[in-house]
Amino acid sequence: MLSFIKDKQIYFFLLLLLSIGIGLQIVIYKIAIAILFLQWLISKGFKQKFIKLKKNVFAIGLTVFYFLYCMSFFWSDNNAVAFADVILKLPLLILPIVILSQNNLSKKQLNQVFLSFALSSLVLNLYSFFKAYSLYLATNNIDKLYYSSLSLNMHTSAQSMFTCFSIALFVYLFSKDKNLVSKWMAYSAVIIQLTFVFLLSSRMQILIMAFLVPAYLIPYYYKKKKVALGLLYTLFIFGASYLIITIPSTLNSRYDKTVSQINSLREDNGNYDARKFIWKEGLEVIKNNWLIGTGSGDVTDALAARYFRLISGNPLTENLAESKVSQTQKSNNGAFLSKQDSISIHNIHEKQLSVYSKNLLERRIHHYNIAYQRKYNFHNQYLQTFGAIGVFGFLMLCFLIIYPVYLSIKKKDYLAISFLFIVGASCLTESIFERQAGVAFYALFYVLLIGRISQNKLS
Repeated sequence: MLSFIKDKQIYFFLLLLLSIGIGLQIVIYKIAIAILFLQWLISKGFKQKFIKLKKNVFAIGLTVFYFLYCMSFFWSDNNAVAFADVILKLPLLILPIVILSQNNLSKKQLNQVFLSFALSSLVLNLYSFFKAYSLYLATNNIDKLYYSSLSLNMHTSAQSMFTCFSIALFVYLFSKDKNLVSKWMAYSAVIIQLTFVFLLSSRMQILIMAFLVPAYLIPYYYKKKKVALGLLYTLFIFGASYLIITIPSTLNSRYDKTVSQINSLREDNGNYDARKFIWKEGLEVIKNNWLIGTGSGDVTDALAARYFRLISGNPLTENLAESKVSQTQKSNNGAFLSKQDSISIHNIHEKQLSVYSKNLLERRIHHYNIAYQRKYNFHNQYLQTFGAIGVFGFLMLCFLIIYPVYLSIKKKDYLAISFLFIVGASCLTESIFERQAGVAFYALFYVLLIGRISQNKLS
């Protein structure tokens, strides 16, 4: 009996350590995963453990998803990369097996794990801000307070995703356990973390919060019959956000660039996010190997080969110039001198179009060169998975995200819905499972929040 209690205490302590390590992105979370798995192996009751796993559709789904990556090793030419990818994605196998085969944590313990992650994210952001602020004082460059200058131990998008989820956690914990998270602590933490979402300047996460803030505030105050107050708070937050965005900085530059790119979506003017052509070439990779995928070891090389094909030979120069001249002449949108009856003005007009077309092509090739040199991945986890392990992996990933949304809505579990929305939306613009920060984050909180739905014990 004493041994059982001790094992449960160690298990809980390791989960706390794991959540803190993931939040701070320090090596301690990898050690915690290894010890958790070792403890699971040497503990008793394997029959009961496997019965629990067998009954859990999400444990099975995550296991199948992981083994699809393992199987792709055998049709990957680059075995070293494929093997490294299998190791990188181990949390997708270990954490569901270890956590979902054991008894549930108590609500108090679960909330403590959530709080440890939320506080870790807050501490990391504050530390990175003070570090960036010292650079700002040394350089007098305000950009040192934004974007990659603020990221620490992980990619900016991952840190921003963690920050978004920590906001959801602080709100949830304040509403469920005021002894754990007081009012002043919740308000202070949420304001600080919301500010960091903007400072980190990751556009998808800003959009995520732009959706989640009114989605929480308006229903919350509607229940209290204070809809006007909910709308007022929402407008205040959006107004403050707009003021932050308009401050001359990296964030403002990225905002202006995004607006310009959206306005240019229907125009082939070279003014677009690199993701546009990455996704286009990624779809071509998928078409060639849609059933079983290119293999986790070769998928990035296959995409890089598409970039190189676009660069080498530059076959589009003449056709592009001719088509752009024709297109602009027909549109007569005023971007160039109006085409008059005068022959001289006609020649100037043609020359301008020719220069414009060459500049357009140069911008295109510049995009391709950067993508090839840096070996950009798909920047979309759905396409990345489809390209690596084929249609079955893609469908499994969609199932693991979409089906629990339906179940969480039925149970009115808003924290689970928030987590799935944050992760699912982040997957649209980043391949979050290509870095262990994203893999470990997803695996831990998926099994804690989603993995027990089939057992009907989600709090």
